[in-house]
Amino acid sequence: MLRKDYNYFKYPFLLLFTSTLIISVCFLNHKYFAKEPTLSVTSENNKAGEKVIKKEETEKANVKAGLPPKVGQPAAEKPASTTSIETLTNETIVQDKDKISSDIVLIQTEKGPIKIKLFTKEAPITTNNFIDLVKKGFYNGTVFHRVVENFVIQGGDPLGDGTGNYIDPESGKPRFIKLETNPNLKFDKAGKVGMARTSNPNSASCQFFIALQPLPSLDPGGVDPFGYAVFGQVTDDTLETVKTIIKDSKPAYPGSDRPAYPVRMHTLILQ
Repeated sequence: MLRKDYNYFKYPFLLLFTSTLIISVCFLNHKYFAKEPTLSVTSENNKAGEKVIKKEETEKANVKAGLPPKVGQPAAEKPASTTSIETLTNETIVQDKDKISSDIVLIQTEKGPIKIKLFTKEAPITTNNFIDLVKKGFYNGTVFHRVVENFVIQGGDPLGDGTGNYIDPESGKPRFIKLETNPNLKFDKAGKVGMARTSNPNSASCQFFIALQPLPSLDPGGVDPFGYAVFGQVTDDTLETVKTIIKDSKPAYPGSDRPAYPVRMHTLILQ
């Protein structure tokens, strides 16, 4: 009789035990083995972030610019600071045109020099921000953390993984700049330099990218309706360095746009 009662409760108990085990495994798998987050410029509220420029999927089959096109479209994100975008864009650094002291920046990399002609007149807000960071030495030692053949190379992230912004040492908050577009500035040739951002048009901070070919999908009305800010052009005599970075780059793992050995920017100086 006792044996019969035992069998009566045996199978429901095993079913309950098995169900509990399956639920526990699923929970642990979700918590500790989640998929790797996509690369991107993100706010402090979303470190995982989304890509800032992505490949041109719309133009080439329907490459990763840090955003989605893996050719151009950014992710939906808002700046982390509680300070409004308007307040941030009204900072003296991005308003005072007198701060512009040069229109040429020389980047010394492990693969050679990259010289950028800045469009200071056409994009004063963006170039002021870039020049200020160069003067601060902010970019020295950073890397090109994203390399997408036939699309862009992207760098300028202090964290080196696509999620970093410039943090103002006085306020302790990230600094973002207002999106600045100009009808005379387009991604119409290789070497154009633009600001990486999330899907929020006013979320650019410090990360920048160099186009490897004409990328009209990154202009206003393309993959992103707002477009991306163009603020410079790599000079023809140093564009070969960019090509070398692409040629020598190997992905960290198959399908990744993260280089196994990112090229370092030793110094950036104004000329």
